[in-house]
Amino acid sequence: MRRQDQINAAGAMQGLQSGTYSGYGDIKDWTYYDRTTLDAAVNEDRLFQIPMGQGGKTLADTNMKTQGMIPSNEHFRVKAIKAQYVSVAGKLAADYTDFYRFISQATVEVIIQGKFAQLQVRLMELLAVPVGFAGAADEISPQLSYGRYSAIFPLNKPLVLAGMTPFEVRLHFFMAPTASGEGKTGLEDDQIYIGLNGVLAQSA
Repeated sequence: MRRQDQINAAGAMQGLQSGTYSGYGDIKDWTYYDRTTLDAAVNEDRLFQIPMGQGGKTLADTNMKTQGMIPSNEHFRVKAIKAQYVSVAGKLAADYTDFYRFISQATVEVIIQGKFAQLQVRLMELLAVPVGFAGAADEISPQLSYGRYSAIFPLNKPLVLAGMTPFEVRLHFFMAPTASGEGKTGLEDDQIYIGLNGVLAQSA
């Protein structure tokens, strides 16, 4: 191999082995998420206010590092909202009716301190549930089976969260999640996850 070819090959190899690390930090696809547990006595819930390691929250609950804001060395462009509803117990037919009523009457707001609400949407739309027809439990289960990407709500305009900017996601429940009893398993203690997905810039 000629010397010039050797130099070119060495340069190409060096190029292939670079790009993973940067002295300036990272830019990455990221989701900050938080979880709430439904309580029949609570008609409003504020997410992203308790970081991991506080209030009994672990990485299974949230990956927030600071209370109600992202760290000072981060800049986050939120491009989509993710949502998941997790049932902690089997449901009876009457519970499915309550489920549809509950999500059709619950709303989700993204609030940045000092600004008007940046997003207001019904939970039913955020969960990508197009139909709220209730019937026998064995007839409804297909409506509650979502694909991998179906509960991602894209934003027409990204939300910008600069480091140390206070924000929250507020859930409003205009129908209380039904408690168990009277022949019902209820919605109480079920869980809702909300995720903010986008491009995170993080300095070294």
